[in-house]
Amino acid sequence: MLTPPPTPAEVVHLGNEAITVTGQSNADKAEMDVGLWAHEETLYSPRGDAAVVRFCWDAVKYHGCQVYLARPGGRVTPLKNSDVTRLLWTQDGEYLIGAGANTLRLWNLSDGMRSVVYQAKSGAPTTGGITRLWLEPNGRGRGDLCVATTEVVRYDQPGQLRPTLTLSAARYQLPTLQRLGLNTVQALEGEAACPSAR
Repeated sequence: MLTPPPTPAEVVHLGNEAITVTGQSNADKAEMDVGLWAHEETLYSPRGDAAVVRFCWDAVKYHGCQVYLARPGGRVTPLKNSDVTRLLWTQDGEYLIGAGANTLRLWNLSDGMRSVVYQAKSGAPTTGGITRLWLEPNGRGRGDLCVATTEVVRYDQPGQLRPTLTLSAARYQLPTLQRLGLNTVQALEGEAACPSAR
């Protein structure tokens, strides 16, 4: 009988507690070496009162992720709609932000969630993907979310060896995820600057 790969698990430490967070089972994937659930990331909240663990699978063209929230008392909760590739806590630890290819999600510790589709200047979803999340001060407390993307790759001149990228960065108000501005540049590399706070 074929032995299935092990189910991924990760131990997080919150205070004096060691909490085991278990991902999706690989029981139906005996003798497979692609498409297996595996631990990708553990991220502790700034207050140290929670941790999130992201498990993902990848099978060439297809992939997926699931994020679990661990809290003291051994409570582990799968977050809804958490197929994301990037995670970021707000500085006060009240919110967790996740980004997929072109979707932003925001969760709070009471299990609420907001979601928006990141849109390029044209109003269409990005054709590339979100490459980075970070927080920028806004003079009003929590700060704003900045999101960098690489949207389009094109060659401008015949024989051009390096593509010209359409880079953008948007600023979002937290926790509403209302977009406050968008900055788009054409470049061979790098990242667009986050628009300044108003």
